[in-house]
Amino acid sequence: MNSGAYFYIYKDFEGQWRWWFVSESKDVIAISQNGFDNLADCEESIFHLKTQSPNAFDFGCVNYNISKECEYPRDLCLM
Repeated sequence: MNSGAYFYIYKDFEGQWRWWFVSESKDVIAISQNGFDNLADCEESIFHLKTQSPNAFDFGCVNYNISKECEYPRDLCLM
């Protein structure tokens, strides 16, 4: 196995496909939000993450640059 970062795909106890994104230092730094009924849908979610993340930007609450802390993301406003 490659020693870099990777996606680990597994089936949970309910039979749903999920993934973890594991860093080079072996820390789990992202997980799939929901399970998938089939492997192809799980792999497609990884594909979308890989293709869209180079264009992603940092976003936070009003005090993001000061405290790096904020409320749950659903409470944030895009204005």
